Amino acid sequence: MNHLECVTPKRNNWWWYLLTVVGSFLASVIIGRILLSVYYLYVHIRTGCNWHEFLAGLKTNNNLLLFIELFVFAILLVCMIVLIKVIHGRKWTEVINGTNHVRWSRFFHGFAFWGGLMLVGSLIDYLIDPNSFVWQFNLGKFILLFFISIILVPIQTSCEEFIFRGYLTQGFASWTKNRWCALIFPSLLFALGHLFNPECAGYGYGIMLASYILTALTFGLITILDDGAELAMGAHTANNLLTFLLIDYKDSVIPTNSLFYTTHFDPHESFISSLILTIILIITMSRVYKWKFNVLNKKVAIKEEREL
Repeated sequence: MNHLECVTPKRNNWWWYLLTVVGSFLASVIIGRILLSVYYLYVHIRTGCNWHEFLAGLKTNNNLLLFIELFVFAILLVCMIVLIKVIHGRKWTEVINGTNHVRWSRFFHGFAFWGGLMLVGSLIDYLIDPNSFVWQFNLGKFILLFFISIILVPIQTSCEEFIFRGYLTQGFASWTKNRWCALIFPSLLFALGHLFNPECAGYGYGIMLASYILTALTFGLITILDDGAELAMGAHTANNLLTFLLIDYKDSVIPTNSLFYTTHFDPHESFISSLILTIILIITMSRVYKWKFNVLNKKVAIKEEREL
């Protein structure tokens, strides 16, 4: 095992992790704000619009808004990598799987597994209630959406996995020496971090929190069982990419110029569907990769302890 065990005692107290995450977040917000201001000056010189008119225009341009939202994650990922190296002396690949190499085949396997299940689930939803799906294809807008998504969505999702299934999972594992704690606590933080999404206010905090926890526990479980976050990174990428490109719905966190718009989104039905797909995903992957679930009860021994 490498992923959870690669942590060293160097600056490994919880406040260093808090400093790293918060510092990276603030840096990404500041840098993103500066870049947005530069873009505003460019638009202002060309059109003469003021700041409020500029922001109003952003809200009506789904592709530009998506680009801005996702690009911030690219900045955040770079900040995290730099601070983790400076504070902990840890390479970015070690945060992903505890080694010097990323298992890219695992990333694409996770993408294919979860993406395939999502496509099947969406097809079933369409066959059950085709009238709730509205075709809204616009060639020009969709092409731009496609290129923004395939470039930036893998960065956005990998950033989230890097933080929650990589960095914070390693942190909780090193503090508690317990894999269950390394699974549960980052999952709760992941879910709480999504409570400001508009879906929560639109569909109910309880059911949406349950959905976020289910997603986080799924990605956390396959990370621990597979001794690395690549499968979770791939699955998360497939999840967001297909969501942005295929089906938009009311109160979605980022409205997109997707192929379809659904007039019927039931969060309870979505939760049950996700639970079924999750069970299929874990059973399939466990057979392919021959996972041993009893590893969850194995104590985590960090690097220095293993060398004794």
